[in-house]
Amino acid sequence: MRAALALLAAGLGLAAAADPPRRTAAVDIDGVEVRAGHAMNFPATGKLRKGETVIIIREEDTGFYAIQPPPGSVSWIKQIHIGRVELGESARANVAVMVDGADVLAGSDKASGPIKRITTRLPKGTIVEVVGPMVRVEDASWYPISPPDGDLRWVPKNALSSSSITAVAPPPTYVRPDPPPFTVSEGSKGPDAVARAAAAALPRALTDHRRWVEATQADKAGDYAKAKDLYARIYQDLWDQKAERDAIVICYNRYTRCDELLKRGEGVPARRSESRREAVAASAADGSAGGKWSGPGTLQEVQRVFVDGEPVYSLQDDKGNVIYYVTAVSGVNLRNFNNKRVQLYGAVSQRPELYRPHLAAEKVEVAK
Repeated sequence: MRAALALLAAGLGLAAAADPPRRTAAVDIDGVEVRAGHAMNFPATGKLRKGETVIIIREEDTGFYAIQPPPGSVSWIKQIHIGRVELGESARANVAVMVDGADVLAGSDKASGPIKRITTRLPKGTIVEVVGPMVRVEDASWYPISPPDGDLRWVPKNALSSSSITAVAPPPTYVRPDPPPFTVSEGSKGPDAVARAAAAALPRALTDHRRWVEATQADKAGDYAKAKDLYARIYQDLWDQKAERDAIVICYNRYTRCDELLKRGEGVPARRSESRREAVAASAADGSAGGKWSGPGTLQEVQRVFVDGEPVYSLQDDKGNVIYYVTAVSGVNLRNFNNKRVQLYGAVSQRPELYRPHLAAEKVEVAK
């Protein structure tokens, strides 16, 4: 499943420049190695059997074809570049990229970690599919993901049967469907009737989705964090199922609206933020990880670093040494104190993705 969904324009094929025509080809050499770059000196990421089919994206001048990553391929992204990961029963999760230009590295499996080869970079807001637990490699935390759109692998030209190369037929021309008809009986008047009519006007791909009702209820209740997550999952399903464009656009628009509302601080607090704040309060109450005041220091936002989807700040002493890495609990806004001398109160812990103790700030005071 192609889980990474980039910008809507790219996802819906609205880019100004047309992609080069894709071709399929059969592998002609058993055990040929798939590589992370367009030459033999790039590391291998897997092997292909004779007779398997690959999708050719383009032809390189080095005697290699750039291909779509074969089924089962794994890529990697840093934990600090994506939102909070909560793996489901299938050990998978759809998560948003939190920074612009997030590096994606090739890999060979879900356990070994990334190969030192960047294969693509993703814009902020891209949804990637995490496919396994976090792996710690060389003091950095990484998550395995399904290769996103634009991620490539390479095979030698002579490994493919030239006689089997066939152009992939373009998708059929999109035709906007007529809006589904609906009727409201004479006895059905008022807000309920209007709501039923509006629901009936939505594409069936939305109203028939098992998560749509839950998403719209969360949206209506102001739980925009939950609604945003559900809309992202629905959007992924619609894309995979090649649903009608109207359904995809409606779902994407709701996702972005919830995202904007969250950024403005509207709606009920996110569940994860609430649970984290409650956990901090509980730990402080029983003394297991009690909160404490830091010494005075300068608060500075760390660019391109997130923990559980929250921006990370550093608290530095007068010599510029980092005392703590800091994130805010729900209800605390650290942005207003950026580059100011402050004192912080909160629970201190060690996080594997950070190199100094982590402080979950519950209170902020300007220091003299």
